[in-house]
Amino acid sequence: MKLIAQFSLVLVFSVGVLVAAMALPSHVVQEGMQSAPMVEAGRRMTMPCMSCHGANGDASEGKYPKLAGQNAEYLVAAMRAYRDGRRDSSEMRVFMAQLADEEIDAIAAFYAAQAPR
Repeated sequence: MKLIAQFSLVLVFSVGVLVAAMALPSHVVQEGMQSAPMVEAGRRMTMPCMSCHGANGDASEGKYPKLAGQNAEYLVAAMRAYRDGRRDSSEMRVFMAQLADEEIDAIAAFYAAQAPR
């Protein structure tokens, strides 16, 4: 049952990322991480993240880190480390493995733009 649940989450995440990535024009990446289009593109990719990290990155459960207001460069480094296997978390690695650098940049821009609570 746990394997089916993990597969379902990965499938939903993959579809969400694919749809959001299709909407991420190349000029958004070139404008930089502070641009409104980059933040919006990141927002559209975070639906799978919400179950653990909260709607805007403000996790209510203590075992998940709050992402809202974090430094974008830190978030990018952490997500790439999960994706590349340099940081240990089987759940995060599964999700991050689906993402290109530009998608990670957009997600980090979204969370960095959120006000922490």
